[in-house]
Amino acid sequence: MGHVFYENFDLLLTPTGNKTYKASVYGALGGDAAIEFSLEDAPEDVRTIFARNFSVVENGPGPNGGVLAAGVDRQAAGRYLFQTVFGGRLLALLQVTLERAVSRNSFLRLRLNLTHTPELVGLPWETLRSETNNLALAVQTSVVRYQNIGFPQDDLVLRDKPLRMLVVISNPDVPGAPGLDVEKEWQGIELALKPLKDRGLMQVDRLPRAVLKEVDDWLFNNPTHIFHYIGHGRFDTVTGKGQLVFERAADDNAAEKFDLVDGERLAMSLRNAPALRLAALNSCEGAAVSDTDSYAGVAQHLLQTGNVPIVIAMRKKVSDDVAIAFAETFYQWLLVNNLSVDAAMTRARLSMRDKEQKRNPNSEPEEWGTPVLFMRNHNGYLVNFQDGPIAVPAELPNDLNPAIGKHYQTVMNALTKGKLVPFLGLDVNLFGRQPIPNWQPGGRTLPSYEELVNYLVSVSNHPSAYIPALADVSQYALLLYSRDENRGIGTFYTDLSNIFSGGPQTSLHEFWAKLAAQNDKLTAASNNKDDVTRRFLIVSSTYDNLLEKAFKQTLDRFHVVSYIAHGDYQGKFRHIAYAKAGPGAEAMPQAPAIVEVGNTYGALYDNAPVILKMPGTVGDGAGLRFAITEDQYLDFFSRRELASILPSQLLTKLRNSNHLFLGYNVREWSLRALLYRIWEDQKAPLASWSVQDQMSQVQQEYWEACNVRIIQRSLTKYVDELRQCCETLLPGIQL
Repeated sequence: MGHVFYENFDLLLTPTGNKTYKASVYGALGGDAAIEFSLEDAPEDVRTIFARNFSVVENGPGPNGGVLAAGVDRQAAGRYLFQTVFGGRLLALLQVTLERAVSRNSFLRLRLNLTHTPELVGLPWETLRSETNNLALAVQTSVVRYQNIGFPQDDLVLRDKPLRMLVVISNPDVPGAPGLDVEKEWQGIELALKPLKDRGLMQVDRLPRAVLKEVDDWLFNNPTHIFHYIGHGRFDTVTGKGQLVFERAADDNAAEKFDLVDGERLAMSLRNAPALRLAALNSCEGAAVSDTDSYAGVAQHLLQTGNVPIVIAMRKKVSDDVAIAFAETFYQWLLVNNLSVDAAMTRARLSMRDKEQKRNPNSEPEEWGTPVLFMRNHNGYLVNFQDGPIAVPAELPNDLNPAIGKHYQTVMNALTKGKLVPFLGLDVNLFGRQPIPNWQPGGRTLPSYEELVNYLVSVSNHPSAYIPALADVSQYALLLYSRDENRGIGTFYTDLSNIFSGGPQTSLHEFWAKLAAQNDKLTAASNNKDDVTRRFLIVSSTYDNLLEKAFKQTLDRFHVVSYIAHGDYQGKFRHIAYAKAGPGAEAMPQAPAIVEVGNTYGALYDNAPVILKMPGTVGDGAGLRFAITEDQYLDFFSRRELASILPSQLLTKLRNSNHLFLGYNVREWSLRALLYRIWEDQKAPLASWSVQDQMSQVQQEYWEACNVRIIQRSLTKYVDELRQCCETLLPGIQL
């Protein structure tokens, strides 16, 4: 499974009095909705399950001491909660949001905000079940507990390597508590993470003794990203606090050999680890709360005062073998396979369910619903180890320092795995030359972003005292052209088409064309069998056809998919396949086709490289098709979802790749429109880079806000070094 995008569906539960509640959704795709409900009329089976979820031991409160009778339907509570809470317009909103997520190749995250209803926190919300499936067990959905707590850093994707994990195993003699198979769980975690440890990407440490003071000392002196606790937990009904069992120091002469540590105290310890991103409490009752305080559980306290963005804990008692299966599977999929926390939790739940089913084949599994996920992050990704560095060659290109060398190694690794998408902006027209102060058409150069802006300012006599953005001045110039009897709107686009119809092809265009031609050889090195990710895709916002010209000279077959900003098919994409008639011939265009429905478009059936032209192109004999003014970009923003107009193969590739931005000015509307369409309210999901020669403070802050790293290099030097690295790191590649 590649990188997964989640659509958030935020459900707020609030009390309305007399044991009734209101479930509200705000800001969903179809608007807002709310429904009032009560749980007082729950059937007996459901009441039994509810009572068992609030009990801390098998002989706790509730019918049959909290033990489910043989005839009780273990899925009844999940069905009842879903049918009770999701009624009327709320259900319609959920269905619309899920359909939208599916159409955009993304998943759905149901975020439950129970802050104001602590008496409902103990209910088995993770077992929510529609008519067709359990939401927390379905691949396309996840169930997350949400708390109204702010955090200084929402971005979880860590750049620190190695990732460091501290495992604390506490198994002292506790009266009435069974012994735990802690060594088996420890071995399972080590085995699951061995591939990362062998590559030097991860370090897993086990605290010698589970003494709280030693936890404090370790976290203060060692950077820690993941805290994993294995041991017993309990909920003190007298104090209303959740507690974890820790060992006592060797010099402590107390009769009891254990300490009970509540969430508030453990949160104080974890604040010593500012790099901490995840705390996992593999103990029973780690998430238990009182009916008056939703922060009473250990997990909730870590969210509230421990500054931990993601916490996983158990709602109630869980079997030893099931807890072990959870830990092994969760870390395998979260870190080794690089899934989001949501998706890794789903895989872990499935593993727990399978373990239960094998142990009791005649009983319906239920412990898979015990882990509770608390999360305050948009995409849920902890790290990105998929693009780890490949082996360092004996010789790197001359004057290549280790820092930039590591960057090129990462780029090459992404390229060989089919996970690199280059983006070309208007400033690639500065490749190999200096800016021209008063650039004019008719010469041998195409304009950069600032050169085109300045030219349009001069021809339109733009009155602004500051230099506007390209979309602004284009809109103003178009207005003046439309009022001029001798020119008109058509002349405006004709003039722009003439500007971008010529220009010199550079080695930058040739480099990407040659790289695309050898894409099969590149991806074969990583044994990538996935047709979607293996395809070479390059995105252009330059209007000209120089990249297509280089591709026609170099490749036997390729595709061009371009946005249409005018005419009968405005707001859609057009697809043209290029193919050579024979050896030595130039690839020629075939009949164009309109992408009517992106999700079902099948003409991109082969693995030939694709040039994606956003926001369109000129000079192809098919009319005026490019977007450049404010109105055209606003139209692009307001059109249907990108998944419905762009072939799904390309959107999937875009959303599962590292992005390399070449020649982009942060003021380009085309860049912002493109990022908005691809990432929307999320930052760059995987490691991405922007090559910048001259870097202003505004540029730096903008790219960093998008989770895009700046590589300070001229385009000429960057392409030359990247070419050398390709030939050095990938034997047999000649560029």
